Order: sequence, then C-alpha cells, then structure tokens
Amino acid sequence: MLVRNKSLIVTIAVLIGLSAQSSQAAIAEGSYKGNSSLISDITSNDVMAFIVKKDPSTPGAFFAILAEYDRLPLTDINEKVAIAKWVNRMHIYSMKKDNDLSYSLRPLTVAANGEIVLKTGVNSSVLNLKRPGSLQGATLTRIEKNKLVESVEFSRRLVSTWEDYVSGKFFGTKARTGFDYLNKKVNTELTPAGIAKFNQEEIKGEYRVSEKLPGMYTFTANKAGNVGDDKVVSRIGVFIDIMNWKNWGFTTEELLMINPEHPEDVGFYYERH
Repeated sequence: MLVRNKSLIVTIAVLIGLSAQSSQAAIAEGSYKGNSSLISDITSNDVMAFIVKKDPSTPGAFFAILAEYDRLPLTDINEKVAIAKWVNRMHIYSMKKDNDLSYSLRPLTVAANGEIVLKTGVNSSVLNLKRPGSLQGATLTRIEKNKLVESVEFSRRLVSTWEDYVSGKFFGTKARTGFDYLNKKVNTELTPAGIAKFNQEEIKGEYRVSEKLPGMYTFTANKAGNVGDDKVVSRIGVFIDIMNWKNWGFTTEELLMINPEHPEDVGFYYERH
C-alpha cells in the first residue's frame, strides 16, 4: 500500500510539473531582435524588430508587428543605446497558436468601413519556435502570394515597446536621416479626446482616431475637404517607443502609420515634449 501511495505521489508531482511547464509556455509580450534573409550582415546596419502584444479576446493569441529598423552605424553595440533613424517597412499580423512550436500569422488591413480585419486571399506566414514559450532561435517564414519571400531568425530581446494612445504634439517627417528627432518643429497634434490634427504639405485636416484592436488605431475624416485622405484613412496607426529610454528619465514615442498594402510606405511621427 505504501508503494502505491509513493507511486501516486510521484504521478501527481509529474502532472503538476507538466501543468506548470504548460502554463509557462506562453510567449512573453515585448520586442525581439531578428536577422533577415533580405538584409546583408556585411553592408547593412538594419535589423528586424518583432513586437508582440497579447490578444485579450483569445487565450494564447497575439498581435504582432514585424519592422525593419534602419540604425545609425556603430550605435548597436548595445541594445539600450542603439538608435533607429528610420523604419524601412512594417508588417502587422494577427498571430494564432497552431501548437506549442508553431504560430500562424495572418496580415491585417483596414476595411472600407474603417474596421481592422484579416486580409483575405492571402497565405499565412509561419512562426516556428525552437522550444515552447521562447522566441530565442525562433524563425519567421514570411509568405506572400504563396511564395517564401523572407526568413527572419530571432535572437534576443529589444527595448522597443508597443504603447497605448499618446496625445500631444508630433512632427511628421520623411527625413530618413533621423536628424528630425532633434528639431522642435510641430505639424501634427493628437488631442486627449482622440482628434488628430494634421498640418503638413501632403496631409491637412482633422480626423477621429479610433482604437479598433488593442494598440491599433484608424483615422476617419471629420469633414470633407481634407488634403491627403488616402494617406490616412487606409492606415493602421500604432504608438511605438523605439529606443525606450524611460529608465533614464526621458523618452519619445513615435506614431507610426502602417500601410497594409505597401509596408515600405511608413508614416513616421516623432512625439514632441
């Protein structure tokens, strides 16, 4: 009888251990550094950033951004001081778990009614993990039109964070040098009430900002006659703290406008304090 009890205790301990492992197998929210098959390790200073956020409506599911950071040379000796001067492209996905080692990534887009929806008629990309719950060594196979177009292998954490709505003054820029980070110009305002006021050469007018999915925003024209509606209403806005120097007492969030149909067409807005 004693032996049976010991066996029962061992069995229970194993089951508890397996349950604990299962509960710890979820990927952690945050950002991860990746190396892309499209980026030369010798001639380019670019890196891939993979930023994941939990989907509160579906256990085990996430939303994900895949972005290519164009970094200033020699600043990436340490992730905390690496400076991204531009974001060359951005892809945004709904990420669903297939099994402990695999996730399917479906691209998101903006529908005619302004809702953020799954893009139809496209193939899912696939994220394969080396071990459950960890993105270290994981590989993202990006698929377009039923063809492999890119492979990204992830190595370690980045400091970038996916933020909620940030009201305040911003400067929209097309300067890929990163120098506009330092100037004091303002041409865009986001009010606490969720109104975006653009005063740029190509975009002028007011838009209602709506959070359609966690951390993802769309823009609806408040009135007719705005300039550049096509550069606003079809975009998915996200707020990213790329460099994230919060621990040093200061930081700047960026509003990034993702074009789901043309990922290389990124709207870049620096927050102004």
